[in-house]
Amino acid sequence: MTGLGLSRHTGGLIVAVAMLVGCGRSQAPIGSPAGFQNATHLPTAGGATLAPLKRAKSSGYIYVANSSKVGSGATGEVLEYSIPSGGNVSPVNVISGSETQLTEVGGLVVDSNGEIYVVDIDTNQIVGFAPGSNGNVAPNVVISGQYTDLAHPINLAMDSSGNLWVANCASGCGEGSGAPSVLEFAAGSNGNVTPIRNIGGSQTELTQSNGVALDAAGDIYVSQVNSVVVFAPGANGNAEPKQLISGSETELNTPNSIAINTDGLYVSSCDGGYIERFAKDANGNVPPEAVIVGRKTTIRSCVDGVWAGQGGGRIYGVTWENYPSVVAFRALSDGNVRPSVRIAGPNTQLVDPVAVFIPSK
Repeated sequence: MTGLGLSRHTGGLIVAVAMLVGCGRSQAPIGSPAGFQNATHLPTAGGATLAPLKRAKSSGYIYVANSSKVGSGATGEVLEYSIPSGGNVSPVNVISGSETQLTEVGGLVVDSNGEIYVVDIDTNQIVGFAPGSNGNVAPNVVISGQYTDLAHPINLAMDSSGNLWVANCASGCGEGSGAPSVLEFAAGSNGNVTPIRNIGGSQTELTQSNGVALDAAGDIYVSQVNSVVVFAPGANGNAEPKQLISGSETELNTPNSIAINTDGLYVSSCDGGYIERFAKDANGNVPPEAVIVGRKTTIRSCVDGVWAGQGGGRIYGVTWENYPSVVAFRALSDGNVRPSVRIAGPNTQLVDPVAVFIPSK
């Protein structure tokens, strides 16, 4: 591959959990309409908890972690949209306000019961909200404190047992002296709890820990600055990776998000504005097998979060520069392709979306 804009491949389907907000990102969206910068939010009735809006018939819901504005003074929120959605649509639920404890949000996941978990980067914690939460509501789960080892956590994943996995950037993003790591918390964790697993140390090759995902076999995939590190199931402590995808041929450029399924390994790029697919067993300085990139994609720069469904489902990404949006591509999309669905406009309340998640039915 000589350049992302010049190559086309036959790609696979992105699957499962992969969300992220990049380290140190603070610039304003380029060319954004003024209304997008100051989108009107649902009224909170003087700070009171809102009842969920009446929902039309839907085949599911899209959850997006979003900042209320770009730069200093932003507050975090969770937006929920019906599937199918497209265009300038309003969210059916918005979790936002001082009671939520959301400030600078990162990755999010939703469990099989509808519990919503969100990483808060600024406060070094994971907050959870009850199913159907809406408005300025207090979380029912807060994982926080010195025993958690959380330091600039920026991504979140969940395994089949309901355990939470965290890409913990720590000193890799200038937060404290702790080494970048991957933390695992047992299902049902709450409070100042110790992680049941902590992968970190000089032999791990971890330098930043941006994104995290797990495959069905239990392999652990971590995206970071210009590389992807893969650990075997059961890895803990200062473990050596089983694979390291790195080098100029990979065209990895600030890979924010990561996802895995039987078709391959998928990585979104913030600086390049594209989504790459690698062979699941890729190792070393290898080129991607497929790339979604080009003007028709409507992606102009940073792809902060990516998710896709099993069995021929769409590939979803969130992008915040130019026009904040959620874009979806058909299964097996590759190259300069138009999104099949695009959620964008002032009614969406999208300003700085950083993560996307769609629960399994």
